[in-house]
Amino acid sequence: MVRAVQTAKEIAEAHGIPHTVDDDLVEVSVGKAEGMPEDEGMALLSEGWVRWIKEADYASPLAPGGESAVDAMARVRRFLARARKRHPGDERVAVVTHGGLLHLLCFLCENLPDGHGYRNWLRNTESAEFVDGEHGFLCTVWGGLPVDLVPVDSRSAAPDGAV
Repeated sequence: MVRAVQTAKEIAEAHGIPHTVDDDLVEVSVGKAEGMPEDEGMALLSEGWVRWIKEADYASPLAPGGESAVDAMARVRRFLARARKRHPGDERVAVVTHGGLLHLLCFLCENLPDGHGYRNWLRNTESAEFVDGEHGFLCTVWGGLPVDLVPVDSRSAAPDGAV
């Protein structure tokens, strides 16, 4: 979406660093919900999130004709692998993306319980901060608030079954 690219560009310019657009960071495809009246589209998307978060049905599309959590997470993982290779060690990376992907990224965080993103939906322009953890990531800030760094014991597998 244009808004995310504009935000990334402004952040990069403010810090004197280049910005790159990566297709793996586009929002989760919502299929038939795209262009529907808001109440109808949001109802379809809510049903999809319930299937993903509460029923762990990650292979189903978010909405008819849309993308599955498995496919969206595969894109996120490709991006993360490239980012780690380009920015090794403690180098910081700012990433501007969309809410759906950020909420799915919760599955990769050792310290966030299942459904954290769904229950704590980020609004436009809110941020989350992550650091590499022992077995995945640790979320340090969600929506401007600090997050407990203690790993959660009872977690479902991430959408593709592996972190």
